[in-house]
Amino acid sequence: MAGSVDVANAFEVSGWALCEDLRTADRVIIEVDGIEIARIGCSGFRKDLLEAGIGDGNSAYRFLFPGILGFEKPATLAVRSVSTGALLGPGPVAIKKPLQDAISRLALADGVPYAAAAWSAPSEGDRIEVRGRALAPRGAALGVRPISGSRVRIRNVEFSKTSEGAFFDDAIQLYNFLFVVETALASGRKIFAFELTDSNRASISSPVPPVAQFAIPSSREWLSPPPVANMIRTSGEKATEETFFVAGTSIAYALHSIIADFLPRNGPVTILDWGIGCGRVAVPLKRAMRPTADIIGLDVDDVNVSWCRESLPDIEVKLCNFFPPLGLSSNSIDVAYGISVMTHLTDAAQHVWLRELHRVLKPGGLCILSTHGEISLGVSRIRDPAIYRDLELFGISDRTPDRNLGEKLRLSGYYRATFQLRSQVEAAWSDDLKVIAYYHGGNGVFQDLVILRKE
Repeated sequence: MAGSVDVANAFEVSGWALCEDLRTADRVIIEVDGIEIARIGCSGFRKDLLEAGIGDGNSAYRFLFPGILGFEKPATLAVRSVSTGALLGPGPVAIKKPLQDAISRLALADGVPYAAAAWSAPSEGDRIEVRGRALAPRGAALGVRPISGSRVRIRNVEFSKTSEGAFFDDAIQLYNFLFVVETALASGRKIFAFELTDSNRASISSPVPPVAQFAIPSSREWLSPPPVANMIRTSGEKATEETFFVAGTSIAYALHSIIADFLPRNGPVTILDWGIGCGRVAVPLKRAMRPTADIIGLDVDDVNVSWCRESLPDIEVKLCNFFPPLGLSSNSIDVAYGISVMTHLTDAAQHVWLRELHRVLKPGGLCILSTHGEISLGVSRIRDPAIYRDLELFGISDRTPDRNLGEKLRLSGYYRATFQLRSQVEAAWSDDLKVIAYYHGGNGVFQDLVILRKE
């Protein structure tokens, strides 16, 4: 034997190769789909080769692909000896899309795959045009209907498939939706609530998953809109007043529905918005859905905390440190939620904060956290090979600095762009709290929502 292929995946290929004299290090040709993409020498040292008597141990090769092999479609990888032209190892290797098996299983997982969120709702008289996004299994016959009590009519409902769905093969599909709300019969209401329907599946008919329910504001005056500069700090450069609070109201209603499903307590509750920003979620949750709740907002961003304290008298907002403690009493919180918080923390910081959230929650209390999971990878079309390598090795990638709010915070390097798989979340987070539900795409049909309980 004059050579081998020991590692072949979407990120790299490695092995060893000798010339026919079985002493001299060879060179190899890397081929993808029958086309040569590189020609490299075999001069790397491997102790196992030396111990096995394969030359002097200095005949190893390793090639890192500049991108992700097989990202768009499966590819065929082969390694050929330069000296003999012979294929090394088992011959051509089929490389599938990275994480494809995990993504293909989404349709079979609990809480998957129905989710919906609105992101735009411009109004004209008694007419509101609602735009948003939905997640469902392929072949779904989606519709939308008002939730009882909204007292509105809807018409011109349209669902169209998005190109991002191609990333998920046959498992699930992402849709854009559009419908018109006629509000003449519902004057005085702050929000209008809706839910997905699927005429092909009885399981979506009643009850729908809480993340398949969403709401839009009837107007924006009651929401205390912050300056655009404050919105941009939390939602990026494309943030506008309309999209900011339509999306926030939609997310708030999903949280409201989750609390109703998983925390059947009578009377007022104390809710912690961990990472309140400038109130995108907390304001509609307090003023339209949970008016009797005591909502406490904490954030590390002193700019937005200052604005909240001046502008949101009905919500107690405080500046918190980048690491615990939170300054809250133990066993004092019924529900804690963090929207786009864990998505910016390192693996180590996540564990520290989970212990702190466990401390402040009451026994039986809920913790609702969003993550960048498999859906986010597809929608964002992440192509960085290092991120996928981290995910395959560790289930989490926290190496990438956040370029939005991260650069504006006092602690440089704290804020990350963190991605993690459902399997990693369920294994790692269960040390502190019990995972009781997991909704892919549950936060805006982009991030996943993880529901945990303090035992």
